[in-house]
Amino acid sequence: MRVGPAHEPKVLVYHGFGHRTAAEDPHNLFVTPEDFERQITLLLKAFRPIDLPRYVAGWRSGTWPPRSILITIDDGYESVLSQAAPLLARHHVPAVVFVPTARLAGTSAWMPKMSGERLLDLDELIEVQRFGIDVGVHGMNHIPLEGLPAEALRIEIEEAREGLVKLLGKDLESFAYPEGRFDAASVRAVERAGYSVAFAVHSNGGRFTIRRVPIDRLDSISSFIVKLAPGYQRMYMATRQMPRLRRVAAAVSGQRRS
Repeated sequence: MRVGPAHEPKVLVYHGFGHRTAAEDPHNLFVTPEDFERQITLLLKAFRPIDLPRYVAGWRSGTWPPRSILITIDDGYESVLSQAAPLLARHHVPAVVFVPTARLAGTSAWMPKMSGERLLDLDELIEVQRFGIDVGVHGMNHIPLEGLPAEALRIEIEEAREGLVKLLGKDLESFAYPEGRFDAASVRAVERAGYSVAFAVHSNGGRFTIRRVPIDRLDSISSFIVKLAPGYQRMYMATRQMPRLRRVAAAVSGQRRS
């Protein structure tokens, strides 16, 4: 059952930005700068982008500005600074980037098929904030939290936050589950750790499992519009166990082939 205030803002999740072939980006994570600009331009015609503090405040008050939308970015690739941040700043659109603390200045080594994508280092993460992008926690090592024992959860949720707070010199109140995956124990651990909100991907919603719609390399402007539609989440969940129907729906929406 859906839990949360009425008129909850839509939340989008991006990952990387730039030109990648299907072989270089087998998970379709990197949106081209041209597509990203078209998407942001379209968003501004129909929605009101809000920043993370305003979004969190809405969970406390139960209200947000009409047609609010929050832009989130997972993993903290270098392209957040080189590609996304200048474009967002030019359009006066805030966002939040979720980074795995122990991976700063490293690479996407958790993905065997694309392990060499460079991640932001500390100086770059500080620079990103000057463009109006907030920072959130994405675990310590970017590992799924499902089934982890209590001590491992503590490291991935509490120590990851403590380490990033020390590095940035500011409190951090938002968490994003690596790969969007969670179970009851990890949700309880996030809540006990004192986070204000936590983000998943496709979920039933709620303050500590906030649903987000992923935007990826395969999205045309037509499929992007479909993903913004009020009924998209219901359609996605209804076809979750029906891959053939999912492929038909993707084709009808105009999604590109990989």
